Amino acid sequence: MAVRRVTRTFDDLATWFAEYSEGIGQGALMIPAGTFEGELAPEVRIDLVVPLIGRIGPITGQVVHRGADGSVALRLPKLDVEGRKKLAKIDDVIGEVREWLLSQGQLQVGTGEVDVRDTRIAELEQELQDARQLLAEAEQLLDQAEESGDGETRARRGRGFKVPDLRGVPPTIGGSMTDRSLRDAMVQLAVDRVTGLLTVAQPDGTVRYGFWSKGGPVGWRTEPMREDEVLGVLLYRAKQVTKEQLQESLQLMEQSGQRQGEAFIEMNVMTYPQLIMVLGKQVEYLLQRVMAQRAGEWTFHVLPKLPERFLPVPLPVPTLLFRALFQHMSSQPAEEVAALLRPKLDLYLSFPKEVVTILTDMRLNKQERKLIEIMHSDQWRTRELFSVSPLSRAKTTSTLLSLDDLGFLQFDEREDIAKVLARNMANIRRKRIQTASASHFDILEVHWICLPHEVEQAYKRLTGDYDASRFDGLPPESLKDLETIRASLDKAHARLKPDRGRREYRREIIEEDIILQSAELLSKQGEMAIMRHDRRDASACYGKALELVPRNPNYRDGLQRSTTLG
Repeated sequence: MAVRRVTRTFDDLATWFAEYSEGIGQGALMIPAGTFEGELAPEVRIDLVVPLIGRIGPITGQVVHRGADGSVALRLPKLDVEGRKKLAKIDDVIGEVREWLLSQGQLQVGTGEVDVRDTRIAELEQELQDARQLLAEAEQLLDQAEESGDGETRARRGRGFKVPDLRGVPPTIGGSMTDRSLRDAMVQLAVDRVTGLLTVAQPDGTVRYGFWSKGGPVGWRTEPMREDEVLGVLLYRAKQVTKEQLQESLQLMEQSGQRQGEAFIEMNVMTYPQLIMVLGKQVEYLLQRVMAQRAGEWTFHVLPKLPERFLPVPLPVPTLLFRALFQHMSSQPAEEVAALLRPKLDLYLSFPKEVVTILTDMRLNKQERKLIEIMHSDQWRTRELFSVSPLSRAKTTSTLLSLDDLGFLQFDEREDIAKVLARNMANIRRKRIQTASASHFDILEVHWICLPHEVEQAYKRLTGDYDASRFDGLPPESLKDLETIRASLDKAHARLKPDRGRREYRREIIEEDIILQSAELLSKQGEMAIMRHDRRDASACYGKALELVPRNPNYRDGLQRSTTLG
């Protein structure tokens, strides 16, 4: 029987971080030989056991390669919600450690190749020239293959993914590259988890094809082919492969008809998880190039399925767009950014229903996720969020503007009626449950060391808050709860309003020693307030001490002295 459940245990965090960065974070996982007995089913459930982090999973994995040594490479098409949360926590920890090391001076951010010299520029130009020469050689070999009549082989070798024949089929949507229509469409494609083909035609005749799976790109093809976008050239320029390895991969492609990534695997230049990672980076690189275009036209055809299977997981386009918008907002003068949000400060915020899943899947940092949770928990006026947001005011503003630009926020002058009704019903039910067993002090929401005017203020506020005339559309059970609440408020007020009744009730529920100790503590606080010449605080402290022990002459004297303060 095929094995359908497997556990991958990591002995230390270093091994976990290495594999997470190279594969798991990109949707790929390698199961070493000896981890399981028998043969894995095409689709399995995996549990990851990581030191300090604990168990992650189960996660669904699809077998994409079975090694001769018994190892198996898996593709992780979609992590479960709990798995995403745990992996997001890992990202937060890595970021926090990095920030701490930077603050301690133990880690420095280098300038890399930003500040290059003329000699380095010459080296890069030579490297690109070499890559072009290698590609030209590969093209010549492929042309020879086509001339021999193997046209189908040529389509597979080096010419990219197969593009479905859509001649005569009208596109589902389309637009111009001169506006933001493509960006808005990409967001909607992610929301609707659409599969299909994006076609971008440039004025110079270049055509790019983007293969979309479940809302995000998984591959690209450019006609005519661009040498600076080919996987091998990108790896060569990034110094991930040598000139000799690149040449060898081209020879393998010509000999066997396999793709360049497969050739690198056969050469032991990289593993399957590493290949999936670099393919994902290539997809993102080309997406950025497409989004940078400011000329041409685009169309999108919705398809029931793609013409072939793609290894990378769909690129999270909303996350990438959000991060780009956030960085742009953060780089602008704070006052200019704040001015963009100012007209909406008194409007109510909410999330359209169709974007809630996308927000859950977006890879945000810990504070950003917390802000999303707060916003989703209730309806807030925009200005109210600044007092509850875990982010700074500037970052909160940038986050809201970025979400709004993506169409993930909705602003209304009035609260959503359904949400208001649900909140009111929950609040009424909570109060009704409380009145069933709470003390009269708790029912009126006052401390047991309360004064007469505090009882009156609380009673007036609560009877107003739970007046049936304030609510619209309440069901019969909520109206009945309001009647129960009002009866409890009246009973508590009747018992606590008279001085004698209030003090007798206090002694019924509070031990005498606690009452005496509290009164003495209040008198000491009152004496300290007198020494500070704080009339208001001194009067309040001695007034409550007398409330607890009315016949105490020291407390009465303290209250008298507090009233004489200037």
